[in-house]
Amino acid sequence: MERSLLRRMLGPGADDILYDLTVRQHLKPHRSVGDTMSDAASGLGFCVSAAELALEWLQIDPATSIGRLRRGQLSQLSRSIYQYRRRADMAAAPCARTDLSFVTHVVDDSAQELGLA
Repeated sequence: MERSLLRRMLGPGADDILYDLTVRQHLKPHRSVGDTMSDAASGLGFCVSAAELALEWLQIDPATSIGRLRRGQLSQLSRSIYQYRRRADMAAAPCARTDLSFVTHVVDDSAQELGLA
């Protein structure tokens, strides 16, 4: 199995996060960025601490309404969240996903198909 396919299976990509944030920005522009990040994290399955680190690194106040952010800021935010999430997954940080049972089944099935198991 290719590494990029496995990475896509484990969590949302930067484009997925950007799409979700854009939809949330248009539907509820008066919500705070912090509340929107919490909702997006629970909806998409990325770590809340990755969102907090991204907000801190980009110097975006979590109390700012999401409607005040420009498209470029949303894009930077989504890429930063994605990068922090990937680093957490690679380092097996506490916020990294721990339920990887579905991945082992996919890998086992692929190995059986190839006659490796």
